[in-house]
Amino acid sequence: MEELDKIINNWDDTSLEKGDKCYKLAKESRIGSILQQKSLEYAVINYENSRIESCFCNLAHCYFLLARFYEIQPEEYYRRSIEYHLRGSKSKKYQNEDFYKFYAVDENNVDLVLRTIRLARPSTFNDPTDCPIAQEGLSNEIFPDKSVFDGLRVGCFGHVEGHYRAWEDSKKWAYYGNMHKGICICYRFFNNILEDNFADKFVFKEVEYKEDFDFYRGIVADGFLRKTKSYDEEKEWRMVWYDRDYKHNPFYWSKDQNIYFPIGRKYINQIFLGCRTLDPIKQAVIDYAKGRTPEIPVMQIYPDKDNVFKLVSTRII
Repeated sequence: MEELDKIINNWDDTSLEKGDKCYKLAKESRIGSILQQKSLEYAVINYENSRIESCFCNLAHCYFLLARFYEIQPEEYYRRSIEYHLRGSKSKKYQNEDFYKFYAVDENNVDLVLRTIRLARPSTFNDPTDCPIAQEGLSNEIFPDKSVFDGLRVGCFGHVEGHYRAWEDSKKWAYYGNMHKGICICYRFFNNILEDNFADKFVFKEVEYKEDFDFYRGIVADGFLRKTKSYDEEKEWRMVWYDRDYKHNPFYWSKDQNIYFPIGRKYINQIFLGCRTLDPIKQAVIDYAKGRTPEIPVMQIYPDKDNVFKLVSTRII
């Protein structure tokens, strides 16, 4: 504890400098030790006093690690960890990138799909190994109190990279596009559209792929921005959004408890129709795409005549 006392009593250091030194000492200390706990507590105090944005990710990690020391009501520490992680991880890198997403659609939801971005509860994802800390009954020993995630929603997008054309990948249509009956939308989120609507409640970053799951870096980094390596060909990015007061958010829909964020036409680059997309869906997409100038390009996917194992696309409007 002597080293910690020296840090605390050094009046020449700013609050940020003391926070950094306490945080470093906590990471070097034996996990679960009194020294680690006290170092984290003093790191939190000094980081909170500094209020400097550059320390928010460290502060998020401190709250995450500190919560493990409290068996009674650690939820507040976990919630603060999520909030500070989002506030400290701001990046506009996504504004220069193109993304795609496959949708299963029907006549009842096609308009909603075209006009909004859905952010879903991670506990509803189809793979229980995806966001495992949020899956009910699967990982109670890892994270027993799922109520921490009540206000957390996730949106998943594929990243357009190089010459790979995901919308001509038959496997993706079969798995994500309702057996080729759905649609695929390509987006570019520019002009601060997300910041203007979500403020400091979201992060939009690449997913990291790992062979093994561990849970040390924090809830957002390990729990929602990491997947098993078997998915690494997807090159996925995720929008992670968190709001404690989510039920009063104007984009919240109580029917399915998801967030539906309105998206303007200018953020849609192209729309692709699957090989088996039904005519009423096609017509709804075409009507939307032709609604205003400039038109949104709509592409029809179909098997190549010369090689039916291969999908190709042609523009229909």
